[in-house]
Amino acid sequence: MRLPWLLAVLLAVVCATLLVRIGEQRRRDKDSLARSRDEAAEFRQAYFRVQATLADVDRERASTAATLQELATHVSQKAASDLDQKKLMDDLRKKLDSKEGDVSSGGGVVTVHLSDEILFASGEADLSKRGKDVLARLGDVFKPLADKQILVGGHTDDAPIHTARFPSNWELSTARAVNVVHFLTDTVGVEPNKLTAAGYSQYHPRGAERALNRRIEIVVIPAVGGPTNAVPTPPATPPRPAGAK
Repeated sequence: MRLPWLLAVLLAVVCATLLVRIGEQRRRDKDSLARSRDEAAEFRQAYFRVQATLADVDRERASTAATLQELATHVSQKAASDLDQKKLMDDLRKKLDSKEGDVSSGGGVVTVHLSDEILFASGEADLSKRGKDVLARLGDVFKPLADKQILVGGHTDDAPIHTARFPSNWELSTARAVNVVHFLTDTVGVEPNKLTAAGYSQYHPRGAERALNRRIEIVVIPAVGGPTNAVPTPPATPPRPAGAK
């Protein structure tokens, strides 16, 4: 009778051992599965970080490419603008001799300095015959300009004037500028929307010498908003009110 009992005990021990081993194996499997899940989560996070980094790199690359393109465009436009300005200065200088005036530039602006004694009699604002001839020559350069604005400024020296027609240098300098603008538009044919007249009196001297300060300055600057001789688009006809005939 002892043998079956021993076999039962032995079988129970074997079963218990197997159960323990199976339990340990399950725990190891669970631990391994948990580690695998953690590793998978870390991998996904690393993957998303890499994707985000690549997206940042792509955005930075696109931004850099856009910046380089903008810079290249700016350089190209600057070079073209410099060439246009040089050509404009050369064309204007060809129309003048040293006694009539000179041409200067700076900051994208071209300025023609004309001596008042060439354009006007002393204390007067009516253009002389020689002054009209000079302005006609310059006007041939101004007429084709499509992307420029032309400011005509009248300047006097600091010697005061007081006549019935010109109570002060303000009136004299302004009248001279206006007469130049009228001649350029009415006689030479420069588009009026390109021109502006201003009087500066004696308050913007060019130097210590009075003769140098008595002058007309024609300043050519880039037009704001595109070509000044563009044909404006007519406004759309507004809808007629309901019931109108």
